[in-house]
Amino acid sequence: MARWRRFQDRARHVRTLYLWSGEKVHPSVFMRLSKLNRGQPLLPRLRHLMWYTNIPMSTTPHFFVCDTLRSIALLRGEGAPDTSEWEAQWPIFLSSIMDLLPWDIRYFCIEPCPPDF
Repeated sequence: MARWRRFQDRARHVRTLYLWSGEKVHPSVFMRLSKLNRGQPLLPRLRHLMWYTNIPMSTTPHFFVCDTLRSIALLRGEGAPDTSEWEAQWPIFLSSIMDLLPWDIRYFCIEPCPPDF
Protein backbone atom coordinates (compact mmCIF):
# COMPACT_ATOMS: atom_id res chain seq x y z
CA MET A 1 0.00 0.00 0.00
CA ALA A 2 2.98 2.34 0.37
CA ARG A 3 3.35 2.31 -3.43
CA TRP A 4 -0.30 3.21 -3.87
CA ARG A 5 -0.02 6.13 -1.41
CA ARG A 6 3.07 7.34 -3.28
CA PHE A 7 1.14 7.14 -6.57
CA GLN A 8 -1.74 9.15 -5.10
CA ASP A 9 0.64 11.77 -3.73
CA ARG A 10 2.41 12.21 -7.06
CA ALA A 11 -0.84 12.09 -9.05
CA ARG A 12 -1.96 15.33 -7.36
CA HIS A 13 0.95 17.14 -9.04
CA VAL A 14 0.17 16.14 -12.64
CA ARG A 15 -1.42 18.99 -14.62
CA THR A 16 -0.95 17.86 -18.26
CA LEU A 17 -1.23 14.36 -19.72
CA TYR A 18 -0.39 13.22 -23.24
CA LEU A 19 -1.97 9.79 -23.53
CA TRP A 20 -1.37 7.29 -26.32
CA SER A 21 -4.03 4.66 -25.94
CA GLY A 22 -3.78 1.04 -26.90
CA GLU A 23 -0.02 0.86 -27.38
CA LYS A 24 1.80 0.28 -24.11
CA VAL A 25 -0.80 0.30 -21.37
CA HIS A 26 -3.76 -2.05 -21.62
CA PRO A 27 -7.09 -0.34 -20.73
CA SER A 28 -7.64 -2.87 -17.94
CA VAL A 29 -4.74 -1.24 -16.07
CA PHE A 30 -6.73 1.98 -15.81
CA MET A 31 -9.79 0.04 -14.65
CA ARG A 32 -7.76 -1.57 -11.87
CA LEU A 33 -6.23 1.77 -10.81
CA SER A 34 -9.68 3.34 -10.77
CA LYS A 35 -10.95 0.55 -8.55
CA LEU A 36 -8.05 1.09 -6.15
CA ASN A 37 -8.87 4.82 -6.20
CA ARG A 38 -12.55 4.11 -5.39
CA GLY A 39 -13.75 5.49 -8.73
CA GLN A 40 -12.18 8.91 -8.23
CA PRO A 41 -10.19 10.54 -11.08
CA LEU A 42 -6.67 9.10 -11.26
CA LEU A 43 -5.12 12.56 -11.67
CA PRO A 44 -7.34 14.78 -9.51
CA ARG A 45 -5.79 18.13 -10.50
CA LEU A 46 -5.36 17.47 -14.21
CA ARG A 47 -5.93 20.58 -16.34
CA HIS A 48 -5.07 19.45 -19.89
CA LEU A 49 -5.60 16.06 -21.56
CA MET A 50 -4.44 15.20 -25.07
CA TRP A 51 -5.55 11.71 -26.02
CA TYR A 52 -4.07 10.13 -29.15
CA THR A 53 -5.99 7.01 -30.11
CA ASN A 54 -6.92 4.55 -32.80
CA ILE A 55 -9.90 3.36 -30.75
CA PRO A 56 -12.60 6.01 -30.19
CA MET A 57 -14.72 3.57 -28.18
CA SER A 58 -12.09 3.33 -25.45
CA THR A 59 -13.08 4.33 -21.93
CA THR A 60 -9.52 5.36 -21.06
CA PRO A 61 -10.12 9.15 -20.95
CA HIS A 62 -12.98 8.66 -18.50
CA PHE A 63 -10.47 7.82 -15.78
CA PHE A 64 -8.85 11.25 -16.09
CA VAL A 65 -11.87 13.57 -16.27
CA CYS A 66 -11.98 15.72 -13.15
CA ASP A 67 -13.30 19.10 -11.96
CA THR A 68 -10.03 20.90 -12.74
CA LEU A 69 -9.90 19.77 -16.40
CA ARG A 70 -9.93 22.81 -18.71
CA SER A 71 -8.94 21.38 -22.09
CA ILE A 72 -9.29 18.04 -23.82
CA ALA A 73 -8.09 17.16 -27.32
CA LEU A 74 -8.96 13.83 -28.89
CA LEU A 75 -6.68 13.02 -31.81
CA ARG A 76 -7.11 10.23 -34.33
CA GLY A 77 -3.90 8.28 -34.78
CA GLU A 78 -2.46 6.56 -37.81
CA GLY A 79 -3.95 3.12 -38.32
CA ALA A 80 -7.36 4.25 -37.05
CA PRO A 81 -10.45 3.02 -38.91
CA ASP A 82 -11.36 4.90 -42.08
CA THR A 83 -13.00 8.27 -41.59
CA SER A 84 -16.65 7.17 -41.91
CA GLU A 85 -16.24 4.31 -39.41
CA TRP A 86 -14.24 6.57 -37.08
CA GLU A 87 -16.84 9.35 -37.19
CA ALA A 88 -19.68 6.88 -36.66
CA GLN A 89 -18.18 5.82 -33.30
CA TRP A 90 -17.71 9.32 -31.83
CA PRO A 91 -21.35 10.05 -30.86
CA ILE A 92 -21.36 6.99 -28.58
CA PHE A 93 -18.10 8.05 -26.95
CA LEU A 94 -19.20 11.67 -26.60
CA SER A 95 -22.51 10.78 -24.99
CA SER A 96 -20.62 8.77 -22.38
CA ILE A 97 -18.10 11.48 -21.52
CA MET A 98 -20.08 14.74 -21.82
CA ASP A 99 -21.82 14.32 -18.47
CA LEU A 100 -18.44 13.89 -16.79
CA LEU A 101 -16.82 17.04 -18.16
CA PRO A 102 -16.73 20.12 -15.91
CA TRP A 103 -19.17 22.87 -16.89
CA ASP A 104 -16.37 25.41 -17.34
CA ILE A 105 -14.18 23.43 -19.73
CA ARG A 106 -12.55 25.93 -22.09
CA TYR A 107 -11.29 23.80 -24.96
CA PHE A 108 -12.64 20.59 -26.47
CA CYS A 109 -11.72 19.26 -29.89
CA ILE A 110 -11.75 16.09 -31.94
CA GLU A 111 -9.49 16.04 -34.96
CA PRO A 112 -7.03 14.00 -36.97
CA CYS A 113 -3.59 13.87 -35.48
CA PRO A 114 -1.11 16.26 -37.12
CA PRO A 115 1.58 14.45 -39.14
CA ASP A 116 4.41 15.66 -36.90
CA PHE A 117 2.75 14.62 -33.65
